[in-house]
Amino acid sequence: MRIVITGANGFIGANLRVRLRELGHEDVVGITRSTARPEMMAALAGADFVFHLAGVNRPQVESEFLSGNQGFTAELCEALAESARKVPVVFASSTQALLDNPYGRSKLAAEQTLREYRRRTGAPIYLFRLTNVFGPRQDPPPSGRARARRP
Repeated sequence: MRIVITGANGFIGANLRVRLRELGHEDVVGITRSTARPEMMAALAGADFVFHLAGVNRPQVESEFLSGNQGFTAELCEALAESARKVPVVFASSTQALLDNPYGRSKLAAEQTLREYRRRTGAPIYLFRLTNVFGPRQDPPPSGRARARRP
């Protein structure tokens, strides 16, 4: 089974990759900001399951929220739909999707894009609205907490 992780070098993605390896998954492909588009498209074309963790939460300009969250999600869904398979997607959204701010609106738009992907393809989607996430390998550590040790 090929598992693809977007945002594979991020805090959650890096921890997930470690855990999947511990569980014996060998065909895990990471997509990061530096992944070239052809490589990304090839990884998604062969995906059996996607953890969509990539996102923008500290942009240089406000418009990057929408392009980095909803725009990238639309690209991902289109690539998966082209495979003509029902590839499940787990999406790390945010409780901010309930709020009327640029970040929240972009995460809600990404959720809506995934719901449309499900409607068009019949693929399962799993939306998780995360709150403040912290733990091992976090950098920088949350203020007021001791730095988590790397195993």
